Amino acid sequence: MAKCTKCGVLAGFNMTICAACQSQAAVAHLPPAESPSRKRLPEGRAALRAVPRQMTATNFKIQGYTTRRTLGIVHGITVRSRGMLPGMVGHLKAHTLGGEIGVFVKMCEDARVEAYEKMRKAAAAMGANAVIGVQYEASDVMDGVTEFLCFGTAITVVESAKRASTTSTSSSSGEANNE
Repeated sequence: MAKCTKCGVLAGFNMTICAACQSQAAVAHLPPAESPSRKRLPEGRAALRAVPRQMTATNFKIQGYTTRRTLGIVHGITVRSRGMLPGMVGHLKAHTLGGEIGVFVKMCEDARVEAYEKMRKAAAAMGANAVIGVQYEASDVMDGVTEFLCFGTAITVVESAKRASTTSTSSSSGEANNE
């Protein structure tokens, strides 16, 4: 575990720039004995491959965490074509039987997931450990081709003092019960 010598934020391993205050070479590695026992969110470009799913929200606050820095807008995009065979099956079902069109539902859901995953990875590449204000949008590029976009605001967060004290209190009481 490492800790920034300027702002005190805990960071991931192998960091030379603090993700919270952007100080160069301000990261000091803590020996294992001094590392805090409670789990912290990794920060920095090298720490995450993608922002964790539980750290994305449609609202503008992650409960129990304080926003340390706003990094900017982040998005993931995919463009999909329905293809000839699924298009014909969907067209036939829409105009004869009615109801939900499974091939289109699957295509749309797969595209949304892909756009979401791309957004999470892009946010981590920016140095974020959370994304707020997440939204989806879809639009037709041309007949049979749809763009799916997932976007939000990439941020870095730290546990709020209230959450940190609750976590350490419950973990210390849990240790006492185990003895």
